[in-house]
Amino acid sequence: MNSSDLEQLKAQLSALIQTTIESTFENIQKALENNITPLRKSVSQLEEKDKKKNIVVYGIPENNPEKYNDLELLITNLGSKLGMVFDFDHAFRLGKNKGTGRPILIRLMRTRDKFRIFENRSKLKGTNIYINEDLTESERKKNSLLLKKAKELRQSNPYSKTIIRTGKLIFNDSIRKVIYTVNANGELQEELGGGSGIFPMDGGDQ
Repeated sequence: MNSSDLEQLKAQLSALIQTTIESTFENIQKALENNITPLRKSVSQLEEKDKKKNIVVYGIPENNPEKYNDLELLITNLGSKLGMVFDFDHAFRLGKNKGTGRPILIRLMRTRDKFRIFENRSKLKGTNIYINEDLTESERKKNSLLLKKAKELRQSNPYSKTIIRTGKLIFNDSIRKVIYTVNANGELQEELGGGSGIFPMDGGDQ
């Protein structure tokens, strides 16, 4: 075997080794992704379950300093504005205090109280207070897409009704009802909803 044959053999071996490494790395990457995806889903589900009874309240002024008893009184006053009484396990302000009145996360004792709060939040119209879900990062991204779509729909049809609830945007212009959702690829998809009558609003997409 001369030097030319030896160099050619080296090049072939090098190419084979490179191909084998790339193929092995790709297989390992696929295997990791196949294992990580279910784990991410499980973590997301646990996070959603943990937040199931939570609400986030915006627009309530913050005392400085603010003790927990002050916070309890503010939440009691919120219940009065909503026309209801609800029990909560814990509550705290979110983020750093910048003097602008941080949102309050409230961990409710019962899921049904959360439903009642959302049913009554229309009573807060005319105030600076509004209530939202305690969303996971994934839910926030979906909600952001739905809010953007709702804005577009309202601009193109100012007399239409839009509401975002449980990960869905419902659009109704008294002629048709369309339901928008976000699929696993982060893309908006739409389907016609049953009936076209005006549906009751309970605070819209606050």
